[in-house]
Amino acid sequence: MLDSILDTVKGEIGDTIKSKFGLDKTQTDGVFSITGETISDTITKESAGGAGVDGLLNLFSSNDNDAKGNDMLGGLANSLIGQFSSKLGIGEEKSSGIADMILSKVTALIGNKLGGSLDVSSLLSLVGGKSEGLGGMIGKVGGLFS
Repeated sequence: MLDSILDTVKGEIGDTIKSKFGLDKTQTDGVFSITGETISDTITKESAGGAGVDGLLNLFSSNDNDAKGNDMLGGLANSLIGQFSSKLGIGEEKSSGIADMILSKVTALIGNKLGGSLDVSSLLSLVGGKSEGLGGMIGKVGGLFS
């Protein structure tokens, strides 16, 4: 689902990002690829018991962000800015503007698709992950002793 959301966002603002920030096609494609990887990695990491799961649930819901949601948004933006700069050679100021444009669109589309009441399995469904819950974790731990 995240891939289709990113394709939608790229279709809506890809040309704008390319022209507004003076990117070439490779950089523009890279921006969306890095964004997808970063969001996917963050969801997977935080859903597995990271301290930011509440922030993720708030950020990607259709509700207004609370402090935790804003913190998660800031962390994602900082990660993207660093990666756009280091991997694509885009300056920090441009990277910041690009991250802001993309994240505002992506979070809005995810919120519209998933609604206001999210859970961890909803987030994992975005990235194709599986939520095993407590039962699955207990089974794995039990398997260590067989």
